[in-house]
Amino acid sequence: MQGKVPVVSVVIPAYNASRWIAKTVACVQSQTIEDIEIIVVDDGSTDDTWRIVTELAAADRRIVPVQQANGGVARARNAGLALVRSPYVALLDADDLWHPTRLEAHLKAFAQSDDSVGIVYSPYVNIDENDYVISGVRLPLLEGWVFDRHLYFNPVANGSGITARTAVLREVGGYSSALREADAQGYEDWLIQLKVAVKYRFKVVPAPLVAYRKAPGNMTGNFLTMRRSNGAAIYELANYIDPSWRPLLWIPAATAASWQVLVQGKAHRWGSLVTTMVSETAREPLVIIVLPIVLVNWVTRKVRGWLRNTFGAKSPFDGVTFDRLTPAMLEYHQPTLAARAWLVIADWMGRLVRGGASLPVATSKLQKKGH
Repeated sequence: MQGKVPVVSVVIPAYNASRWIAKTVACVQSQTIEDIEIIVVDDGSTDDTWRIVTELAAADRRIVPVQQANGGVARARNAGLALVRSPYVALLDADDLWHPTRLEAHLKAFAQSDDSVGIVYSPYVNIDENDYVISGVRLPLLEGWVFDRHLYFNPVANGSGITARTAVLREVGGYSSALREADAQGYEDWLIQLKVAVKYRFKVVPAPLVAYRKAPGNMTGNFLTMRRSNGAAIYELANYIDPSWRPLLWIPAATAASWQVLVQGKAHRWGSLVTTMVSETAREPLVIIVLPIVLVNWVTRKVRGWLRNTFGAKSPFDGVTFDRLTPAMLEYHQPTLAARAWLVIADWMGRLVRGGASLPVATSKLQKKGH
């Protein structure tokens, strides 16, 4: 698509996404903003993804199909980012969905902000393979200078929730391909968000305008790889930030290492559990303190989930597909007490590391919000 610069660009990396890609592109085509370009990067798919994308492009000039050898999600996103012509870029994974007002709401948030805001995002709901909503997500919604708190809780938590200033993503070097090269793909989104948060503020549109698909075979289904990716992202971040900020990473690094240990226990790899605990504690001594906390938190979540499923009230999402969510269902509910406790720790660490000074306020939206 040439000529007039679009208001916003959308980048969709796709790998073997033939089952979902047409529906995902359709949710972009149905946005309330029509002046967009849709860059779909086929990352060396071996199924019918490329054929479907080119057929869609033939029918809609806003679609820009790109094909490359398989290089991972970061390289695919960066290939799309290199082609973006608009001042704003929104990222969307090839199996996720957006509410029709998602782009309009994010651009409105940018219009009401100054240049210090680098990212606007929305929370999400989980959907299954048939678009039925499984659950909402009770994460703290942070805005302002979020770096300290973002280390402990990723309020975006998926690859489809952000719209960014194009120049800002390019300024931080785009998405890191080093994680894929280290066999630790998965935390590229978290990493680039934190790089942006070093210099720019975040703004949140509180309604869940994103549907994250939990289906067999998607990246976050590989728990071990995701935990390894968490640790690798932290070490890359350590080389990006000012050295005086590195103590801020101590607890997040120990938490990632603790999950590496727990993953071995979940898989009943008892020998690996012991060796992993020894090696991770040698690298991150705070594992001795953090591991029991992480274990208690994990057990508590499992018990709470079991109690809710066994004795809890029927979910308001039961039998509802994402496109049929009502305004009441799009309300944002308060995060858990455990999440709030971790945010207190994040604030305390930030002040400690900076000698009593804190970043300009990073607020949490704890009240319910309507769409």
